[in-house]
Amino acid sequence: MTSLKAFLDQQFKIKDLGTVYYFLGLKVSHLPHGLLVNQHKYLKELLSEFHYSSASPVMTPFELSIKLTSTSGDVLVDPSPYRRLIGKLIILQYTRPDISFSVQHLSQFLNAPRTAHMHAALHVLRYLVKDPARGILFNRNKNFSLQAFSDSVWAGCPSSRKSISGYFFPLGGIPICWKSKK
Repeated sequence: MTSLKAFLDQQFKIKDLGTVYYFLGLKVSHLPHGLLVNQHKYLKELLSEFHYSSASPVMTPFELSIKLTSTSGDVLVDPSPYRRLIGKLIILQYTRPDISFSVQHLSQFLNAPRTAHMHAALHVLRYLVKDPARGILFNRNKNFSLQAFSDSVWAGCPSSRKSISGYFFPLGGIPICWKSKK
């Protein structure tokens, strides 16, 4: 590692800042069994901004019994809080793949959000209250097996009848790629 740093310094004039703890808003915790990357501070600020720091937690990020459509509930008088919340949840997905489906589903209503959409977005916040320090663990596992998981629902969107699909790729148990889309 020392010779690599010396070579890079000769080529590009780099500066070694030491062990990483924060990088682009991501907190990197050095644990005996690996590195934990999360957005704990960002999530705490988000919960505080929407006054959900002490909200009662829920077990799932999205209630499957609720079927949201573009006409669910009354139109929000001011859609900017909903749009701001969804934008921040999109950023939070970098370390929380467990909310990907919920955020993807809620982001399709950014054009004309309604009260039911806002309640569902606040439900995601209540889910995040449960474990704000959760993130992605990059363990020191020597296993580099690549797995792939996918799921889809044909014509799953009730309004457009488009299919909804998602995938998740872990490398050695570490999530490296995930997406949920319509």
